[in-house]
Amino acid sequence: NPQQLIEHKQRRDQPPVTADEINRLATLFPDCQRLALSLSLLVGGLRIGEVCALQLRDIDLENLQLHVRHSVNRGPDDRGKYRLCEPKTKSSKRVVPIPKPLAPLIEDHISRFCKDRKPDTMLFHSTMLDDWLLPPTTIERTFRMAREKIGRPDITFHSLRVTHATMLVLEGGTMRETMDDLGHTSLTVAVDSYQRIVRGHHRDTVELLAYRYMPSNYPTVIRTVIDQKERQIDKLRSEVDRLRKILQEKN
Repeated sequence: NPQQLIEHKQRRDQPPVTADEINRLATLFPDCQRLALSLSLLVGGLRIGEVCALQLRDIDLENLQLHVRHSVNRGPDDRGKYRLCEPKTKSSKRVVPIPKPLAPLIEDHISRFCKDRKPDTMLFHSTMLDDWLLPPTTIERTFRMAREKIGRPDITFHSLRVTHATMLVLEGGTMRETMDDLGHTSLTVAVDSYQRIVRGHHRDTVELLAYRYMPSNYPTVIRTVIDQKERQIDKLRSEVDRLRKILQEKN
């Protein structure tokens, strides 16, 4: 199908969501839903149904682990009431690491929005009753409105899962770790559906490869490596300056 091929190429060419875009999205989300963005982006690339299905029993802050046990959907015919169901596939049941910096945000969310601390209390729920499931469509609706306001009408909530997979590899994660995080057993699916090409990183990687194999005394090679290292230094300095500024604002 030519149209499907076009749509597939458009998805593959879609750049990952940036940190600035995530921060701007977060400001447009209600407090009770904001954590959903971080969980999908940073914890196992959770699908929206998996996010909505999380219960307090699934959050292990002591060991910094999150258990994916269910998904919220409307059943096999997609016509019934929203309910807790089995995840999309057998491999979707998984245990994924919670980044340490995210733990305080999870604790704060639980403290504010999960008054009933029973194991089966929903992490996200209707604002009317704690045991009411939060429909994925509620978060999707908020996301659609927010993406327009930040100028990224091309992204969906699923883009957070894709960004998780892409950036995990760029930060040094292996394909095996990425597949485990996403709950995939197929390398083809993991690469074809979830990996995005980041052009700048791709260029740097290719040039590094050339540096490894070409004579290191070639002037062109030396200049290329110097340029790359200087870009890396500039990036690190910018990041250090940003973090110092945050510390100063906190003090």
